[in-house]
Amino acid sequence: MVLLCLGTIPTLISRLPQMTALLISDNFISGSLPESIGALRKMLQLNVSSNLFTGSLPHSFSNFTSIYYLDVSNNAFTGQVVGRFNNSLYLQELFLQNNAFSGRIDQFFSFFQSLLTSIDFSSNRFTGKNYFSLRLEYASQ
Repeated sequence: MVLLCLGTIPTLISRLPQMTALLISDNFISGSLPESIGALRKMLQLNVSSNLFTGSLPHSFSNFTSIYYLDVSNNAFTGQVVGRFNNSLYLQELFLQNNAFSGRIDQFFSFFQSLLTSIDFSSNRFTGKNYFSLRLEYASQ
């Protein structure tokens, strides 16, 4: 576990490739998440909630193939999330609420069909069918 207070996440975080959990919620950390965070390929839990993060989620999130818990809620993230979690086959809990994410929510969730047990994407700028309608469609197939 790494504890950071105030400031930003350094790009040197990539020098910790064995890290499996980064839990840094409620620390007034600002700036954007560095693209180098994707070098933490063994990441299982990532919680950066309730900070001052801005910008888009790094494309390198697609490197988190084993992650099962992800919380980026209560920040000022923007942009689309489509494609960020396509390789996250074990993702069970996903918290995106209270940001400014945008894009079609149905495109984002088209590949999540079985493992998600908890999800919150409220208070964003998503458009399209809501997730609950999509889950009912998948259940009936």
